[in-house]
Amino acid sequence: MEVVKLAVDILQIAKKIFDVVEEVQHFKNRSRRLKHRIENLTPAIEKLASSEQAVPENARTPDGLKLFSKSLGQVLQLLIKIRDFIKSLDKWTFINKLLYKDRIGNQFDEYNDQLDCLAQAIHFSLAVENREIMYQFKNDKTDQDKDESDLIGEFQKGKEQILEQVARIAQGQEEVMKELHKIIAQRPALPTVFPTRQLMTTSDEDQRIKAELREIDPEQLESMSVMCTSRFGKIYKATYKQETVAVKSFSVSIDDSVKKVLLREAKNLLYLNSSYIVRLWGVCTRTDRCLLVFEYMEKGNLRDVLDEHGRDWTELPWARRIQMALDGALGLYRMHNSEPRPLMHQDLASDVFLVNASWGVKLSDVGFAETRTTIEKHSKPLRTNRTTLNYISPERLANINLRPTAHTDIYSYGIVMWEIATGSRPYEGYTDQQIEDFVLEKKDKLALPDDCLDGFKALIDQCRSVDPLTRPTSGEIVAKLQELRASLEQTWC
Repeated sequence: MEVVKLAVDILQIAKKIFDVVEEVQHFKNRSRRLKHRIENLTPAIEKLASSEQAVPENARTPDGLKLFSKSLGQVLQLLIKIRDFIKSLDKWTFINKLLYKDRIGNQFDEYNDQLDCLAQAIHFSLAVENREIMYQFKNDKTDQDKDESDLIGEFQKGKEQILEQVARIAQGQEEVMKELHKIIAQRPALPTVFPTRQLMTTSDEDQRIKAELREIDPEQLESMSVMCTSRFGKIYKATYKQETVAVKSFSVSIDDSVKKVLLREAKNLLYLNSSYIVRLWGVCTRTDRCLLVFEYMEKGNLRDVLDEHGRDWTELPWARRIQMALDGALGLYRMHNSEPRPLMHQDLASDVFLVNASWGVKLSDVGFAETRTTIEKHSKPLRTNRTTLNYISPERLANINLRPTAHTDIYSYGIVMWEIATGSRPYEGYTDQQIEDFVLEKKDKLALPDDCLDGFKALIDQCRSVDPLTRPTSGEIVAKLQELRASLEQTWC
């Protein structure tokens, strides 16, 4: 049976990864964390490899077997990528590892997220309980800090010799020297990802990691100021336990029925636990409007970032744009591959992707589709700059009662990637009727610039296909964007 063969192949690649991890010179902690994730998955895979009887009942029908084999195939392909990635690290010069440690860290984050997602799917299919994933995020950050500290510490020990070598080969590369001198100024102590995180108690952190929805006292939200208005209320910047957070309020009073839906969806969001989805700190239900407290993203939403920098190719070169598109796709991938059932966003647009100080992109408003629908029944959404038809797929424009699917989310994300590529607003100056005519009657697509990367252009056009069945999956988008990034970064090492 194909499932058994795939399981055997996965175990063989896993063994090779374990061997490679023991030999890495740098990024040891994050490599070992990847190994730990794979070890957490292997008992279930070993069970499959040992006997066809271990194949779950729901995978024994032709369609079920096809889907389950596809999941195992995705695990195998991901492990091959991880093996090659970890092996490639030792080919990098020390100075490039130091200069590009953040980019390397991004790749670790991507693989961690994808592993967590696939492991959850496999464990769910096999009815195997998997408690590990909920505790991984905290460990990931600790490992990242340790690896960066090790690199900086090693550099500090031999900085004079390294600088002499770099000076000989990097004449005229002022940015390289500037970055190195910045690193010299750092103390070898552990760098922190969130400088004020230690102000939150251990019990607070454990509560978040365990996915227990925290009730936040509104009196603890200080210095609240309005940042922007969304379709359903206002978003504030505030301070919670000396850490900056974002607070979302709703424009209508929340009755018990809406509150029940909101709390259920809020708790579901915690279980997604992804680096590419905006994190929920907790909720305030002691007010009549309810408040959601999220991590703060310094640069605001992607649409505002593109309005300011979209045509600035120094600030947003192709490499950064591809990484931003990849970050967003990873958030969507996590949603579409959640268990026990996939989640659809149903309201994707550039203003629901938020950008942090390092240009990292995360998906927001995840898992609140039912809450939004319930609130819409109670009130008219507030007016914003977004035209609601901009991101709606052709099949839903033709039949607005059509149930949203992963295909409709993918179409919307194609429009978002068009914005990343152009910096422009979609259908600017169009009326709703003109948008419908353009998409439904002419079956046309907004043009991309001539200098758009060929691979990126092809991917965006695929996502905007009129036929939903020809659109790529979120996993295929991630894989293609990773390929595009690799082609742009071949000179790193």
